[in-house]
Amino acid sequence: LPKQKGWLKVDPYLRIEGLETAFAVGDAACFEAHGLRSGQNVEEAEAQGILAARNILRTLQGAQLRAYKPKNTVQNPRAIISLGGNKAVVYSKWFMFTTFAYRIKKFIERRYMKRFT
Repeated sequence: LPKQKGWLKVDPYLRIEGLETAFAVGDAACFEAHGLRSGQNVEEAEAQGILAARNILRTLQGAQLRAYKPKNTVQNPRAIISLGGNKAVVYSKWFMFTTFAYRIKKFIERRYMKRFT
């Protein structure tokens, strides 16, 4: 299987390069298009998983596949990183702050986890 830095190389439709019916997403995949490389984070993994599932159905139906467009890229990263205790940092291309980062992170985590309860 074609790899890049240990990850499976995928085409714009999230198929493993050279394979028409095998897909890879998230931490298993290395997605790069138009000079942008997808970040290895939950936001990208979820979006890739949704599109890959839809593209699998399209493959089975003989329909045209949709290309993936990354939002959280290596070139334009966004992250909320816990520093332990009640501290965190928010990082984006445009700003970095720590003041309310912990509260923001906890709010996002609770909102995200509500989907599964």
